[in-house]
Amino acid sequence: MVHHTANPDLSGSHAEAELARLYGDILEREAELTDRRINDALLKELVRQFVGAERQLKDLNDLKNRFLGMAAHDLRSPLTSIIGMSRMLTAAELELDDETKSKFLTAIHRASTQMLELINDLLDVAAIESGHFEMTFAEDDLAALLNERIELLAPTAEQKGIELVAEVNPGTTCSFDRERLSQVIDNLISNAVKFSPTGAKVTISSLAASDSAGFAVADQGPGIPEDERDRLFGTFQKLSTQPTAGEKSTGLGLAIVKKIVDAHGGRIVLDSEVGKGTTFTALLPRRGA
Repeated sequence: MVHHTANPDLSGSHAEAELARLYGDILEREAELTDRRINDALLKELVRQFVGAERQLKDLNDLKNRFLGMAAHDLRSPLTSIIGMSRMLTAAELELDDETKSKFLTAIHRASTQMLELINDLLDVAAIESGHFEMTFAEDDLAALLNERIELLAPTAEQKGIELVAEVNPGTTCSFDRERLSQVIDNLISNAVKFSPTGAKVTISSLAASDSAGFAVADQGPGIPEDERDRLFGTFQKLSTQPTAGEKSTGLGLAIVKKIVDAHGGRIVLDSEVGKGTTFTALLPRRGA
């Protein structure tokens, strides 16, 4: 009897089918691995985005809490003054002479202005932090804007016995948002006046180069201690140096200044010497330079 051993059918059709099946299995496994790698990458990206969103939400919540805390603290004092003095002005039983009434009205106006300044700063910081701070750029006359703001702020400086000195060269131009840069100029000049003693000078100079234009505001105030300069442009920062005539500082003005200058693609430079004064320089790029 002859025994025949069964051999696998390696005829062409069967082999091709087997190879096709194995190839299909390989492709399926590869697809599964690819899907798994893609899913792992998507998962990591989703986790990264979630962590970023959570951090941003926490930062916004912290900012909101600081807003509320600061608003409650800094608005309370002027509001209390307004309520108290207005009550005295309207009290029928009090007969106030014209001079006293005038003093009360002046104080109410000062307290109201202080409140408005704080509210405007808070709104600006909120807009900046939320990304809704709109800017419109146009080629404009920086020298003319500087002279306009100096003329507007000079009476307030004179009330404190401070002279605003303009060293502005005509024809200094660059591209900027007129409203926002006015805010920068006003903040820096007002800040210089606020921290300068009676009889001092605040000098505003225009600057121009082939690739940039800007201005400097120099005061004769107490200067800024070196260990406080790193946090000078942060929000809600109040330094050890105090205004010389009891003026209020929101701790927001310089943060807003830096954000606006940054949005112009420019930079703000600080030069300060304790006991001698401080100079803030804002430099903006000239488009196409």
